[in-house]
Amino acid sequence: MGRPWINIFTAVIICFSCCESDRGDYIGCYRFKIEDLLNTHTGQSVDVCLSACEQVYYKYALIGNESTCFCGNKPGQFRIPIEACDTPCPKNETQKCGGDNAGSVYDTDVRAPGPPASLDVSNFTETTARLRWTGPQAFSIITGYMIRATPIESYADYPLPPFEWRVSNSTYQFVLVNLHPGSTYNVSVAATNHDEEGPNITASVTTVIGTPDPSPPDIEIKERHGDRMLVHIPEAKNINGPISMYRIVVSVELYQQGFLIENLGNYSYADEQGLPYYITAELDPDDIKQDFIIGDRSIYNGFYNAPLPLTNDIDVSLGVVSEKDHVRKVRYAESTKKIILNINEPEEISPMVVALGAAIAIGVVLLLIGVGLLIILRKKIQLARMQRGSQSLPLSLSEPCIEIENSGFLQDEDERVDYYGNLKRKLWNIPRNLIDIDISCVIGLGSYGKFTKGKVQQHGAQTSGLVQVISDRELEKPDKRLMLQELDLLIKSSEHENVISLIGICETNTTLFVVLQDTKQSLKDMLLQSRHRDLQNNKFCLVTENQILQTCVDIARGMDYLHSKKIAHKRLCCRNIAITANGVTKVSGFGLSHIRPLHETPDYTRWTSHEMLRQTRYNPKADVWSFGCLMWEAFTIGATPYSHSGNKDVAARVLRGMRPSQPSYVGDELFQLCLQCWQVDPDERPSFSSLVHELMPFAEAPGTRSLSFTHYNGFNYELYVPQYEVIS
Repeated sequence: MGRPWINIFTAVIICFSCCESDRGDYIGCYRFKIEDLLNTHTGQSVDVCLSACEQVYYKYALIGNESTCFCGNKPGQFRIPIEACDTPCPKNETQKCGGDNAGSVYDTDVRAPGPPASLDVSNFTETTARLRWTGPQAFSIITGYMIRATPIESYADYPLPPFEWRVSNSTYQFVLVNLHPGSTYNVSVAATNHDEEGPNITASVTTVIGTPDPSPPDIEIKERHGDRMLVHIPEAKNINGPISMYRIVVSVELYQQGFLIENLGNYSYADEQGLPYYITAELDPDDIKQDFIIGDRSIYNGFYNAPLPLTNDIDVSLGVVSEKDHVRKVRYAESTKKIILNINEPEEISPMVVALGAAIAIGVVLLLIGVGLLIILRKKIQLARMQRGSQSLPLSLSEPCIEIENSGFLQDEDERVDYYGNLKRKLWNIPRNLIDIDISCVIGLGSYGKFTKGKVQQHGAQTSGLVQVISDRELEKPDKRLMLQELDLLIKSSEHENVISLIGICETNTTLFVVLQDTKQSLKDMLLQSRHRDLQNNKFCLVTENQILQTCVDIARGMDYLHSKKIAHKRLCCRNIAITANGVTKVSGFGLSHIRPLHETPDYTRWTSHEMLRQTRYNPKADVWSFGCLMWEAFTIGATPYSHSGNKDVAARVLRGMRPSQPSYVGDELFQLCLQCWQVDPDERPSFSSLVHELMPFAEAPGTRSLSFTHYNGFNYELYVPQYEVIS
C-alpha cells in the first residue's frame, strides 16, 4: 500500500521541479527526434550548450548522441528513466550528457519568444501603413504580438504620440492607423508569452505627405502703382510635409469672388479659357525673404508675372506647394477679398461702365419697390385670414424663410419661398378627428416640444405613433424656421426601410402635432436587456452574432440613404437607433425625430469625431466616426465607450490618440473596420456605401468567424456607465 504513494509523491516532485526550474536545472532523460531540434554542433559542456541555446531563444538544451548539443522548445518525445542517461560530460563528469539514444535535458530559463523571422512594410498612405511578419523560429509559447510605432522625424511642430497595439498570436498582418502625414516612425513587432515580451524586429515607416496645414497666411500688400503691386509674403507653416514652393494667385474680383482650384493655371491658360484668376508666380522659399513685385512681366518657375488690370477689385492670395518622393500636395489660402484704393495712376472710366452702373441702380430701386409691395400684400392677406378665423397653423409659420437643405452639407440660399406651404403639400395633413393624442402620457422631450403617445386612424385601422406637440406661441421666429427645416429633413428621409418614418402632421390654431412611426425600443435598451447568460447555447448574451452584424448593416444602409439626401445625423449612437415591433432597425434621433429623456440630457462626446472635438466646420464623415463607435457599442452589448475615462477627460484623450480597445471576442478583420472609421483625416474614412459592402460578408457568414459571444471562464462585460452618457 505504501509504494504507490511513494511513486505519486515522486512524480509530483519531478513535475514541480520541471515547472519551477531555474537556469541550468536538470529536467530529466528523454527520447527525441533529431529533426525536431536545432543542432548547434557544440558540446563537451552543459554551460556551453545552455549559452548556445539561450542565444537562439530555445527553452531547453539537450545533450546526447556522443555529447552533441541540441536546442528545442520541448524536452523530447517522452521521458525515460534517469538511468538511461548515464554518460558523464567530458569536461564535467558530475553532469550528465545523455546516453544510448537518449538525451539529458537542461532548462535554459528562456521565457520570452525569439524575434519574428521577417517584417515587411507596404501600402503607405498619409496616415496608414500595412505590416506583414512571420513568426519566430524559436519560442516556448506565443500568446500574441506587440506592435509599436515611435515617431522619430516629423514636420509637425508638436510632439507626436507613440502608438502601441496588441494582437493575437494568429495575426501576421496589421494596418497601422492614425499616423501623421510626412512622418517617419520606427515600427517594431515582438512576440509575447503573456507578460514576457521577446526581442523585436524593426523597420522604418515614412508616411506620404499630406495636404499642407494650416492654411497659408495672407499676403501683406504694401503699395500699388498702376499695373504693379509690391507685396510681402510671410513664411508659411506646414505640419504635413515640407514647403517646396510658394504660389501667388491673382483674382480679378470684379467678375467673380474666389476661384476654382481645378481650373487654376498660368496667365496664358486663364486668358484662353476666359478665367478671371491665374497663378502669376511660383517662388522658392528663399525668394520670399525679399518683397515681391506682382506684375513685373518676368517669368518665375514657368509662370508669367503679367501686369495687373487697372481696377480696384484685385485679390491676391497665397498657395503652398509641398513635394516629396514624387508626391505633390498644394493648398491655397481661402480667398479674402481686398479692395485696393491707392492706385496712383489715373484709370480711364468708359461710358459703358457708367451706363452699366446707372442700370444697376435703377434695377435695385425697382426691386425695392417690388419687395415693399409684396410685403404689404402679404400683410393684407394675413390680416384677412386672421379675421376669418382660419383653422390652419398660424401664419407666422407661413412667412418666407431661407430654405436650407442641411447645415452639415449646404450653404444658405438667398431665394425666399413659402416654405411651410411647400412642406404641407409633401405629406399627409391628418384631420384632427382621426388622431387620438394622450397629452398626459409624456415619454420624452424633443427639440421644440414634448413627445407623447398617440394613435392615428389610417386605412381603416389604428396606427400607433409618437407625437411631438409643438406650441406655436412658445416658439420665436428663428426657432420656427429651424423647426420647419428639420421637418423637411424628416419628409425627405421617410422613404427608406431603415430610417424612421414620418406619418404626417395635424394642426390647430395654436399647436402643430408631428406624428412619427412608433417604435418598440432603442437599440441601446435592447442590448442592455440582452446582457444575460444563455445557458442552452453557452453564450454570454441573448442576441446572436449575426443579429448584431445585420443590425450594423441596416444602420449603414439607413445612413447611406441619409447622406445621399444631403442629411447629416450628428448624434449617431445606439441610443438613437430604434427597433420596431417587427424587429426592423430604424435610424432615428436626427432633426425632429430626436427624443431625449425627461430629466437628463444625453452627452454625445464619446461618439464625436476627432475634428469636431477641435470645433472645426462640420464634415459629413463625422457620422462615419460615430458609426465606428456605434459598432463597438453593439459588439460589446451596450457598453460605454472609454468607460475608464471621465466626461471631462474624454475629449482631450481622444485628440491625443485614445480609441476604444479591441474586445477579445471581436476578430481582427471586423475590428479593422472600426479603426478605419476612426481615421483622423475624414477623407481617409470609408463611405457608408462601402461600409455596407464590407459588412455584408460578415453578417452573411455562418457561425462566429469574426464575432463570438461564446461564454468562457473569466468573461466580464465591458462596462456600461450610464452617468458617463449624460450631461452631469
